[in-house]
Amino acid sequence: INIMIKKLLLTAALLAVTSTAKADRVNDLCNLVSKNASKIMELRQSGTTMKEVLDLVKGSELFKRLTVEAYSKPKYLSDSDKVQATAAFGNSVRLVCLETFGKVSRS
Repeated sequence: INIMIKKLLLTAALLAVTSTAKADRVNDLCNLVSKNASKIMELRQSGTTMKEVLDLVKGSELFKRLTVEAYSKPKYLSDSDKVQATAAFGNSVRLVCLETFGKVSRS
C-alpha cells in the first residue's frame, strides 16, 4: 500500500476525527476503509472489471487508489485463494490505517 493511500487516510481522518473519542473514531474509520477494501478485492476476484469498480467508487480518491492497488494484485482461480486474497488485502489496508494513526506499530 503506497504513500498516497496513507496521505488519503490522513485526510479522511481529519474530516472524521475530533479530539473527543478519537480512538473509537479511528477504529471506526479503519474498519470502514478495511471493509470497503475487502469488497473491492472481492469484486476484483469475482471478475468485475476495473472500470466497473472505478465507476462504483467515483468521487472517492481513497477508494479509487485502493481499486488500482487491488487490480495490481493477481486474480486467483480457486475459491480458497480468492477468499485468502480478499482477507489479506482488507487486513493490509486496516494495518496501514491503524499504523497511520499510531494505533499499532510493527516491532
